[in-house]
Amino acid sequence: MSLTHAMVMRGEPDPFRSLEGGSFDKLDAFLAWARERFPEVRFATASEALIEFLDYYTPELRALVEPAPCAAVPADGLYELPVRLLGRGITVSAEAPARVRVVVPPWIEPGEIASVQVCDGEQVLAQADRFDADRQPGLEIELTTRPQALRLCLQLTPEAAPALAECFAALTGPRFVEPIEEVRAPLLRLASPHNGVYSTDLLRLLMSPVGGHAEPLGRRLHPLGVLAMGDLHDRGAGRGR
Repeated sequence: MSLTHAMVMRGEPDPFRSLEGGSFDKLDAFLAWARERFPEVRFATASEALIEFLDYYTPELRALVEPAPCAAVPADGLYELPVRLLGRGITVSAEAPARVRVVVPPWIEPGEIASVQVCDGEQVLAQADRFDADRQPGLEIELTTRPQALRLCLQLTPEAAPALAECFAALTGPRFVEPIEEVRAPLLRLASPHNGVYSTDLLRLLMSPVGGHAEPLGRRLHPLGVLAMGDLHDRGAGRGR
């Protein structure tokens, strides 16, 4: 598994914001090669990989509540969230029942919930309408078989329904929209130091009173200060000049 920040990929045209071009193209080419060469390899986000890890290795059955609703009546504050059981190799039967706690997503507060149910199809497995304000609401259920359509059914309070309707809409809508920005020319380009001598570009940057400051950023640097910079660079590099 490999992790990196998007800015390290140096997209184009903006290396700090663009999600295309640059090393993204190289990554796409590598993934295409890997899929063709190793068709059994699977790619996933960090969240997806963690869920699959828990599904395979968890020693006890766990309930994962998906954030996006599978059914909803926003005007009435009604939402049904699919629940996935993690623990694919764990036996669930009448001889080996399993107790699982199904917890309401953390971005929904106890005071915003009128009632909650855990259902399997049309069967109600557990329900509650009173909640501790200091704890995230959740219901514990006992399973003797693997449920086919496990869901967490929420009835929100009238006061909370409008605001949470916007949250649920955001979960089912576009995940990311990259704003179109005007491409502008660089304000300043700095030349790399050569043989221990810095370009005067750096000195001009340090002396420039940008951002509304009355004092230069370099704190009264002398115009010949670039020579001192080069000398310090050489000494730091161990050249002794």
